[in-house]
Amino acid sequence: MEGPPKKKSCSWCKKRLHPANEFPCMCDGIFCAMHRYMEAHKCPKIQTKAQEEKEYLKTSLVKVEFSKMESL
Repeated sequence: MEGPPKKKSCSWCKKRLHPANEFPCMCDGIFCAMHRYMEAHKCPKIQTKAQEEKEYLKTSLVKVEFSKMESL
């Protein structure tokens, strides 16, 4: 016979979490509402995410050249 399910807690502050208030992160942690953002729990993936976004912006932006229109 199995016991009651284990209560989950915030990986940062150890606060017990209700299933509706669990926020998973890319670093495989589960956090409360206060620590759900990467900056709030000092996520180790924050540097890699910033680098990925930077590379994406470099490759996805369209370069547009403007030329003067001749006046009539």
